[in-house]
Amino acid sequence: MSHPSQPSSDPNNPYAQQPQQGAGLPSYGAAGDPAYGAAGYGAPTTMPGTVNGARIMLYVTGGLSVIGAILMFVAAAALGTIADDPELQGDANIEMLSDMGTGLIAFVGVLYLGFAVGGILLAVKFAKGGNGLRIGTIVYGALAIVMGIVGIPVGLIFIILAVLIIVFVAKSDGKAWFNRPRY
Repeated sequence: MSHPSQPSSDPNNPYAQQPQQGAGLPSYGAAGDPAYGAAGYGAPTTMPGTVNGARIMLYVTGGLSVIGAILMFVAAAALGTIADDPELQGDANIEMLSDMGTGLIAFVGVLYLGFAVGGILLAVKFAKGGNGLRIGTIVYGALAIVMGIVGIPVGLIFIILAVLIIVFVAKSDGKAWFNRPRY
């Protein structure tokens, strides 16, 4: 019985010599790549830069929403104070504006506050991942776009940040981050 001195390169032979990396074949999820697991399964172990950017933008939109909520509560209080002015007492338009406007402005302030809490909670959970979190972030981004459209021209900041959040989370590296195995 004779044995060959060199292993065969037959693709059907499981004991055949495999082509060396760098021999014209791309290496995806290689064990030496620091962004991927040592087992080389292609699952990222560190958060990609675009995903981290989206997380920072969620913190920024959350902070801006807190500021917006505070401004809305101050405006509602100011409108209530104007209605209590003795010179304006009895003016039906001022009283109607005060009654409806104060409640509406305070309601918008509560919406801003809820939006801030939602954005910050999403950002905090980015390290754990999960496809539901990715979908929730995309929905948050869509709602931020709607809020930005309602509040133009200042809302343009929300629109830009929201579009970037959606794009960064929806990209392939974002999908890989949120769908990675978690043990």
